[in-house]
Amino acid sequence: FFFLMIRRPPRSTQSRSSAASDVYKRQAQYSAIFEAIVENGEQNLKTGKLVFDLRGEGALPTLKLEKPKDWADERTPVLKFPPVRIGKTQTLPIVLKNDGHVPATINFEVQPHESFKFLGLTNYTFVPKSYQSFNIEFRPKTTGKLEWFV
Repeated sequence: FFFLMIRRPPRSTQSRSSAASDVYKRQAQYSAIFEAIVENGEQNLKTGKLVFDLRGEGALPTLKLEKPKDWADERTPVLKFPPVRIGKTQTLPIVLKNDGHVPATINFEVQPHESFKFLGLTNYTFVPKSYQSFNIEFRPKTTGKLEWFV
């Protein structure tokens, strides 16, 4: 996940000129270097790879994780299910918000697991300033600590 938060004053305090400058602040310049190397290809540094610059200007989609609040590390959010009896069900949400000004699309890559189930859509497009919940169902088949990565 990549998260970016943009803070601005409430609409009622903005004048026309500050609203116009806010639009400008949302626009940014982006650049990257694209490099492609063919595996087992020619090893000549000048001819054995393709390299070029990518540049652009605009607004990037922005998604913010609202729930869960717990993290295993700086890149891995964690849903902590309470103890659940074998055969019983507990459901917890993953809540995302499009905090940006352009639509944002998310695609969850879901691996099958006998005790966890992703409920609902795995591909979703957010309109700006909208929230969406994605529910995870936990129905343990065995005892012990279980993990599942989405």
